[in-house]
Amino acid sequence: MFSIWREIKKAITLIRCLPKTIYFNFHYLPLKEAIHLPIFIAYNVQLLQMKGSVHVYQCKTASVQIGFSGSGIVTSRGEGWWNSTGDIHFHSKVRISGNPKLFITGKLTFKDNFNAGYNFLLSAHHNIYFEENILISWNVSIMDSDGHKIKTLEGDVINQPAPIYIGSHSWLGCHSTILKGCRIAKNSIIASYSLITKSFSQTQTIVAGSPACVIKQSVLWEE
Repeated sequence: MFSIWREIKKAITLIRCLPKTIYFNFHYLPLKEAIHLPIFIAYNVQLLQMKGSVHVYQCKTASVQIGFSGSGIVTSRGEGWWNSTGDIHFHSKVRISGNPKLFITGKLTFKDNFNAGYNFLLSAHHNIYFEENILISWNVSIMDSDGHKIKTLEGDVINQPAPIYIGSHSWLGCHSTILKGCRIAKNSIIASYSLITKSFSQTQTIVAGSPACVIKQSVLWEE
């Protein structure tokens, strides 16, 4: 009985999401791509600004899902935000869970198999690049700028945005924060509540703390 109700709930959610999903795809993508609806948008994601450009590299239906729970086409409570004037590149199997806050004025790239949990905050004013097979837990923040300019008395900006790079097969634990200019090597584990303020070039490590440092080497993780 429970499974039947769950399937009914999924069908209802799908119907509610279709208007916004159709609008999003046909706004951003060429007709031959848009008709496949490769990007699914949850009905409770607010489309605040829809400027800039979006590119998809696999036109399979729902290859990209934004605002749904981890169990598929089921929405979460609360609302997400899409606010973009930037250049966004989606490869295949990109899943961003409920209540995302996405602010893009620069370039943003998701390679294959990207999964972000609940309350994901991403602010891309310069360039953020995710390699393939990235797993991000809930309440994670990634920002390549400080949000506000800091100037000298002469008017020179001293806190310019700087790119962020996340290497393949990396796992970012809950409540972690990655700040501008950081590069994370492949096969990295970022522990919960970590604050990343610098780059880590060594692979197969656990990084933890605030500010973060390497606490364990020669490790691997499995999904």
